[in-house]
Amino acid sequence: MPGAAALPASALTPVVLCCFGRGGSSLAWRMIGSSPDVLMMSEEWHVAMGPSFTLPGRLARRAYSAGLVAPGGAAARVAAALLGPTSARRSVAAVVQGERTAKPSADRLAVKLMDHHILHLPMLAAGFTAIRPLILARDPLAQAESLMRSGLTAKAAGRWCADVLRLMDWVRTHWQAPVFRFEDLLADPAAFADDLFARLELAPPRDGRLEAKRKAFGEVRISDAPAVGPIARLSRDELRAFVDAEVNTKAIARLSEADRAAVQRIAGPHAAAFGYG
Repeated sequence: MPGAAALPASALTPVVLCCFGRGGSSLAWRMIGSSPDVLMMSEEWHVAMGPSFTLPGRLARRAYSAGLVAPGGAAARVAAALLGPTSARRSVAAVVQGERTAKPSADRLAVKLMDHHILHLPMLAAGFTAIRPLILARDPLAQAESLMRSGLTAKAAGRWCADVLRLMDWVRTHWQAPVFRFEDLLADPAAFADDLFARLELAPPRDGRLEAKRKAFGEVRISDAPAVGPIARLSRDELRAFVDAEVNTKAIARLSEADRAAVQRIAGPHAAAFGYG
């Protein structure tokens, strides 16, 4: 059971990572959770919400994709009013066992909000006094390739990426959220971590080590099941060796020219806001 179940939501400010699933989110999330200022959740927000949220979450995703609901619109406000307290309670209840003891002065909570679940950011905000969203973007061509390995067509993967990029842009503009890019993490993970801590005003880990989950990624991962593996605390040099700097390049190379064109046509206009051409 959670290590901070009795901790009131009012005592914590969620640092909410709005991201693609299978787009570097685990690395960035655990970097944030490495700070002594931050309590780490044991699972993603939508998992912490429990099975009863699965169907409503899927319906909200489909309605958004069909253009029937807008982020922050009337439906989102109603859901936030009804489920905000539940969201906060379950988020706090998902804090990793022993975190509060290990980080007695922590006043923030690392929350991962993936893909279309970004639509529920107002629900998360409604349960806490304040939140601090941030965005982790990724080249939609590389992201689409990971989705296609799960069975999506290039057009469906492009639409998925476009949907999520539009949500990210809403978070960027409405919540003034800072933007980080997976490509910068790949290029220099330690420098990325330094930038992350500085821009979020978080203390770096006292021992200089950053948490990472050892798991299979890249072309060997073909399902949407959570990627499980042991947690390691890595030095800056170890982190460099841990990260495959070519993962995006390899992913894009696996796409056919027709698939690249399809994804770019659908998702490209929404990716421009994050510096992808």
